[in-house]
Amino acid sequence: MLYSFLSVSFGLILGRLSGFYREIFIAANLGASQTSDLVILLLTTPDFLVNLLVGGALSMALIPEFKSLGKEKAKTLYVQVLFSSGFMFLIISLLLSINSNHLLGVLAPGIKNLISIDVENFFRLSLFSIPFTVLSGVTTAYLHYKEKFLIASLGTLIFNVIVLIFLKISILYNTDILLFVAVGVVFASFFRFLIFNIKMDLHPIKCLLNKNLISPNLIGRYFQCIFSGGFFFIIPVALRSFSSNFGESEISIINYSTKLVEFPLGVLITVFSVIFFPKLAKIYSEGDKDLFSSIATKILCLVFFVSISSMLPLYFHSDYYIGMIFGHSDEFSDSVQCKMSLYLAIYALSIPMQGVNSMLIAALSAQKNTKYPLYSSLLSILFFIILATYFSFSVKDLLNFVVLTYLTCTILLLFFSVKFSVICIDNKILYIFLINILLVVSAFLYFYFIESREYLILFDSVIFLTQSALTIFLCGRFSLKEKNV
Repeated sequence: MLYSFLSVSFGLILGRLSGFYREIFIAANLGASQTSDLVILLLTTPDFLVNLLVGGALSMALIPEFKSLGKEKAKTLYVQVLFSSGFMFLIISLLLSINSNHLLGVLAPGIKNLISIDVENFFRLSLFSIPFTVLSGVTTAYLHYKEKFLIASLGTLIFNVIVLIFLKISILYNTDILLFVAVGVVFASFFRFLIFNIKMDLHPIKCLLNKNLISPNLIGRYFQCIFSGGFFFIIPVALRSFSSNFGESEISIINYSTKLVEFPLGVLITVFSVIFFPKLAKIYSEGDKDLFSSIATKILCLVFFVSISSMLPLYFHSDYYIGMIFGHSDEFSDSVQCKMSLYLAIYALSIPMQGVNSMLIAALSAQKNTKYPLYSSLLSILFFIILATYFSFSVKDLLNFVVLTYLTCTILLLFFSVKFSVICIDNKILYIFLINILLVVSAFLYFYFIESREYLILFDSVIFLTQSALTIFLCGRFSLKEKNV
């Protein structure tokens, strides 16, 4: 378990750091401009569409299915899903490229009329990275089932390094950066899939000729998972889309600000659902429901309090971190940096809800109760769209509505989790909760009253690491007493 945790953490840290460096590189060279908006659209749109339609959904649907099958049948199912999804998403990519003008109107309505024919063609080209990214997503689910977390966690690093190489070449030789980004995205997606499948002993022809294991039940759970897991990817993209109506460069400003939240969210929080989801699915399939509830509840407490410990410094010291990362570039004025720090502070409030939502969706999916995360996500997305369409008068309003939307989803998921015994409250949980509340209050007092900026990042790091380590120790101490999973 420790090796799995370290493997996923290591890969995710490298991936998030490379993605973070990619954003800083774009910001330092392009600032917040129409060109940076377009570069961000080219980079993020294919990944968003794949994450929405494949990423979390395939893992949540496939891993429990893999766990319930034998080794050979799991391999057969993997190959069958690989070929069928690759073909299906190639067709989807063709259809999206034909209708790219309408897609741009949805993703960036505020700058749609400013996009030239050449840029639209580059956008079409980037969409053909989707089939390769889908194939990587299917392979990631299979690797997680086999508990080969390290290679799967390096996918983001591989993608970002290749894109950075293309960006660097484009700027170094003063070529069309949008063309290089589009080509880089396609090549990076292909190369990532290639790396994932090195040393895969699959025998694809034999697997394809075997009995079809893609059941209607599996397909149904997959489509339910699309909307429940896709919730996490729709909201940030919807936020960027609505923000484009409030002026040019708002897409870039939002993107740069929210990246500071996505880093701890991806590395410190999502890692728990990635590692424990296969374990929880296995425990539940074996019929040990009490152990399932006990472990799921402790992981939930762990995710919640680690989320809070990562939220506090970003909320109270947002201006410091924005200045530290973006203040050295001449591309950002003081007013833009103030706006970015405000956006970061508000969006940071969503970290605990996003962490809890991720864990609860994973736990319910491990029970194969995928329709209840679906209900929660759809209601929350509808809630956000109504608020953003009729009641938002600034980007600040949009961010406040995003936080409220995540909170709404958390409440709904908690209701379903209690109803289906995903979580259970006992004296041990209450003890863990009480101790962590005291830790949170202590950390809050530090962040609220300490205003000195000297060695701030050092003190913030010490507080965060201490609080997180104590939380992990408390949860781990009681988990080990029950059963080694």
